[in-house]
Amino acid sequence: MPSEKTKKILEGLGNIATKTQIKEENHLVVSNEYGEDSKGKIIYIDRMYGDMFGDHKLIQKNHKQYTGKIHKRRRLVKGLDDNSFFSACFETADGRWFDNAGMPMEKPKKAEAEPEVQSNIEFVNLPPSAEELEQIKQQKLDQEKRILQNLK
Repeated sequence: MPSEKTKKILEGLGNIATKTQIKEENHLVVSNEYGEDSKGKIIYIDRMYGDMFGDHKLIQKNHKQYTGKIHKRRRLVKGLDDNSFFSACFETADGRWFDNAGMPMEKPKKAEAEPEVQSNIEFVNLPPSAEELEQIKQQKLDQEKRILQNLK
């Protein structure tokens, strides 16, 4: 029969799941601020961020990270010099659109999926030339001489 102390500990362990709640942290992102309303309250917007590896994430106006799929698209834009070029834009799974600066935008009239870049570059390891073999031999001899000098 367990003692009273053991019973209290076991009862406490049974309630452990109800006592602890994991809270999701909100990080206040200053670059999501988009001015102030008439009362002086800060207006927050959804904003897309990217890194140098090509990954993108969306920080929503409630400061939580969007967990849905983000699709990279491209649209044809006419420049100031009347030349057209493709500009990147992003679409979320729930239908929100962002330009290449990460700012919200209206859905473009025509946008297409970013084409897959396929590389036909092949890497081939060629055997070393006679000159390279001679250089390798010389480097090994020099290294051996240095080791022998350090032993004396």
